[in-house]
Amino acid sequence: MDRAKLIERLRKLLAMSRDTSSPVEAAIATRRMKALMGKFDVTLAEIADTDRNTTGEPSVNASGSSTRRKRRRKRPPVQRKRTVRPVILAASGIAIAVGSWLLFTSVNNTGSGAEGGLARQVVQGSRQKAPSLNTKVERSSIMEGESIVLHVSGSAVSSVPSTSSLLQDFRIIETQVKRAANTQDFHMRVELQPRETGMLFIPSFYVDGIRTEGIIIDVVARN
Repeated sequence: MDRAKLIERLRKLLAMSRDTSSPVEAAIATRRMKALMGKFDVTLAEIADTDRNTTGEPSVNASGSSTRRKRRRKRPPVQRKRTVRPVILAASGIAIAVGSWLLFTSVNNTGSGAEGGLARQVVQGSRQKAPSLNTKVERSSIMEGESIVLHVSGSAVSSVPSTSSLLQDFRIIETQVKRAANTQDFHMRVELQPRETGMLFIPSFYVDGIRTEGIIIDVVARN
């Protein structure tokens, strides 16, 4: 592997390991970075120099700790108490009660007419299932040269996630996507072939504010 590309890859893994929004993915990136450093004899100081020159982020010293400037702690803003007049509160309560009564009477009506149809749409919308996104693999440990199948399923989501993040450690052999009729449900089957041996990881997918967990794949070298 080219030294410059190796350092660039380690720098990206280092940045991912600092991301506190996804602890699982950060832990996977840390394991992957340590494995590559041991395999190709790369020091933390070498990665830190590259990281500082290319990204401008705080550098990491030889012990692995980052150096950051001390920031002056800001005092929280003083929140002013808001006073609401009793008349406004009473008017709001009356409006809510009237709206609830109108909705109840329209739902229990015969259902004919535009008002009955609108009320049914409101009730049906409230019964829709919550969005979900899940990933799984058929095997988490494979031999060198074998392929692995990744399943991604989503329910009540706006789009199918992109598979471009998989290209860092895998080759995509085949992708199949099946969508349920008149719904926002889908199932995606992706056949992957690892680019190298060792501990590889499938990164998380993110759609409509839902993030999946990363998956660790162990690729064992053949004797």
